[in-house]
Amino acid sequence: MPRVLYLDMNVWVDMARGCLNAVPAWMRIRDRLLRAVDAGQLVVPLSPAHYLELWHRRDTPSRERVARLMRDVTGYASIPSAYVVRTREAQVLVRGWAGGESARLTSSDLVGRGAAHAFGRPEGRFRFVESTASRDGSVPEGSPVEPPPGWSELQAHPEWEWFQLAGIDALFDVEWGLDRTPEHRYGSVELKRELTVREWLRAHPLQSADLKDLILAEEFASLREYVEDACIEARVPPPVHLRSGNWGPLSVKAMRDLVDAVPSANAWSTLRFLKHRDSNLPWEQHDWTDLWALSVAIPYCDVVVTERRWAHLAATGGLSRRYGTTVSSGWRAIENELGRVDDG
Repeated sequence: MPRVLYLDMNVWVDMARGCLNAVPAWMRIRDRLLRAVDAGQLVVPLSPAHYLELWHRRDTPSRERVARLMRDVTGYASIPSAYVVRTREAQVLVRGWAGGESARLTSSDLVGRGAAHAFGRPEGRFRFVESTASRDGSVPEGSPVEPPPGWSELQAHPEWEWFQLAGIDALFDVEWGLDRTPEHRYGSVELKRELTVREWLRAHPLQSADLKDLILAEEFASLREYVEDACIEARVPPPVHLRSGNWGPLSVKAMRDLVDAVPSANAWSTLRFLKHRDSNLPWEQHDWTDLWALSVAIPYCDVVVTERRWAHLAATGGLSRRYGTTVSSGWRAIENELGRVDDG
């Protein structure tokens, strides 16, 4: 079974720049990654965050340089979005309630190939709607519509995966409703929300335990729809307290237990709680995308190499220990994993 190594976007950018400038350490890492993947010792997957963030890079040579490195190392291996993973986690949870198999999902359950797998829909990164939401979230997204004529022929093109990852300038330059950077819009809305929470906490300081319960309660609320849908699909009656939100005298513990039982929700809420607990850590626009990706990568990959701040929070929150995942930062972390693969 190959080990799964997740590289955050900043790592791909640093590696591409290092290889361009002939930095020996990065060139050595790239070559060793290629050999390990080719030998079946390692899988280095893309996440939806990589697809989305790469299209932000307007400089074509830079974007394509990073995309080529991703293509060559990953072979378009991918892991699904947090939405897809939570749906599957909820299904596993409900099966356990019904007396069926309750084993946790593993990386082998989640690793696949291409943008369609990453985003959980045949069109990959694309979604077709009547109109996009406004950047401030005040105007909602329009209703879904069918893909345009000829879309299936485009999907059959041999360069379809490259197009999903790198895009083409001719498409970016036209004005026909392409939402090139949707996570900027989502991220801006989420940033506003987190800053509102931060301001409220400044005005109403909470003890650490109370803050954690607040974060867990919000996470529980976001999980309810996934769990109820899984109950309907499995023909298992949703618990009354799940629908009502009233769990009785033990409601706080019950909410904790539910979030704790869903790995992506546990990872998301833990990182969010720790970031709010330290008021010196600023909330930034791209944090939503980071949390979106890391909430899947940390529970389901063997090694995650990310920014130093996220690695610190993952260690502080016990996520590395809980999921048996090495979470660290910097090129030496990749070399350490490659050394383990070579020894193994």
